[in-house]
Amino acid sequence: MSKYVLAFRGQPDRTPAAEEEQAWGAWFGQLGPSIMVVDAADLDAAAALAAGCPGLADGVDVEVAEVIPS
Repeated sequence: MSKYVLAFRGQPDRTPAAEEEQAWGAWFGQLGPSIMVVDAADLDAAAALAAGCPGLADGVDVEVAEVIPS
């Protein structure tokens, strides 16, 4: 397993709908205790986790990057 960072980018003036706010909470719950750094088998698996982001349908982008130990 490797660790991956999920970075979220949206429009500054974007206002999410109430149901989207609830969907974010549910999605974060599925990711586990750490919502910005996730464990995944590989980049494809991490991207699959990011693909569940509820904001993708409304102008949010998610960048996935592997954490490289120093």
